Amino acid sequence: MTDAVKTALKGVKLSGFDGTNDSFGPLKIVPVSRVWGLNVVVFGFSFYFIELDKKQVRQVKKEISYQLSLYAKQKGLVTVNDKSPLVISDIWFREGKLNIEIAYLVNQQTIGYVNDIEKLEK
Repeated sequence: MTDAVKTALKGVKLSGFDGTNDSFGPLKIVPVSRVWGLNVVVFGFSFYFIELDKKQVRQVKKEISYQLSLYAKQKGLVTVNDKSPLVISDIWFREGKLNIEIAYLVNQQTIGYVNDIEKLEK
């Protein structure tokens, strides 16, 4: 999953966000399954970055999502319901850190988790 995130980030270049920037430092990775259950395949990534407003975070999410779908196709990862198997389930910026949760849609528990998160955001 780390390779997917780093590859996706390198493909993102927006005003105020350059994914090719080497200043990301080590990514902090946390399996979300510790909270939601062992069968949920979601990983949280957190790294320091410049200040991003909500509009920039939405743009970054869109671009990283696109790059993750390209990565999945290149690696031959199986899709679920004609969707990319790698999706951003949540993204936010707080206290100088960009936080991204990426789900690998390989089972019903993970799909259910992503659906629940989407409902919470509405």
